[in-house]
Amino acid sequence: MPLRTEESVPGVAAPGNEPKAEEGGTAAVSAPLPAGREPAALTPPVVVPPTEPPARQSSDERLQSGKTYLRRASAADGSEVRLGGIAYSDTHPIAVINGAVVSPGDMIAGFTVVAIEPEHVELEADGVRIFLTLH
Repeated sequence: MPLRTEESVPGVAAPGNEPKAEEGGTAAVSAPLPAGREPAALTPPVVVPPTEPPARQSSDERLQSGKTYLRRASAADGSEVRLGGIAYSDTHPIAVINGAVVSPGDMIAGFTVVAIEPEHVELEADGVRIFLTLH
């Protein structure tokens, strides 16, 4: 097999044949495309529309004692509790509410964590007891 020299390698300039830069500029080097190959067309960026958050409770809707809320509940004063997860054990159940890890007895956003069960978290504020569930 014959050895290729710099003169015979496609896209490589032979010594002395390098592109010359304009004064103060840089030289642009582009390798030729293989035979029968067209340059790739630029594709427009993919635009993904933002997803709509779940509908919020209206501000005049008050939390109802004994009601179960899916993932979050908003109080009339605008405060909100969001359930992010539950890790249940008989001895030390925990939940993630508003991004914080809480246990029974803890306070979060004006609510006391009353109980954490495998399927829900029980919260109480101002005599109103609610339940947050993940599904």
